Amino acid sequence: MTQPTPSGSVPSPTGSPASPSPSPVELAPVSYEGQFSIDERTKDLDLDPPARAPARNGGDLLWDENLGLRATDGVKIGLWRDREQPTYEQCSVAARAAALTRAELDEGHVACVRTNGGGVARLRVTSVEDRSYSFTATIWRMRED
Repeated sequence: MTQPTPSGSVPSPTGSPASPSPSPVELAPVSYEGQFSIDERTKDLDLDPPARAPARNGGDLLWDENLGLRATDGVKIGLWRDREQPTYEQCSVAARAAALTRAELDEGHVACVRTNGGGVARLRVTSVEDRSYSFTATIWRMRED
C-alpha cells in the first residue's frame, strides 16, 4: 500500500509526488461577476459584461411574458435548490442534467445556465419586475488553451 507523502499527495509510480488536481477556478476562470437585468431582448452571457445580442448571434436568454426566463438556441437552464451557492462544476452539472429551455423564477431563486458559447452562469434573482429579471451573476468561461 502506498503511503501519502507529508504534503498529502500520493507518490506516483516513479516515486515523485503526483500533481494535485486543478481547482475549478483553474478549469474555468470567472469572466464576469456583478449585476445585470434580462428583459424582452436577448442577452449574451458570453460577453463581458453580458449585453444584448440577437439569438442568431450568440444571445442566450430573454424574459418572456408567458414563459419567464427563456433560453435560446441550445442554451440549457437548471434550477439550484440547495441553500449553498453552487460552484462552477455543480452549476454546469445542474444545467446539463435539467436541460430546461424555460423557467419561472422568483426573488432568491438560483438558475444555472450553460450558454451557447460554452460558458456556465450562476444567476441569483435579486428582483422580478413587470417585464424583466435582475440578477447577481457569476459567469465562468471555459479556458481556451
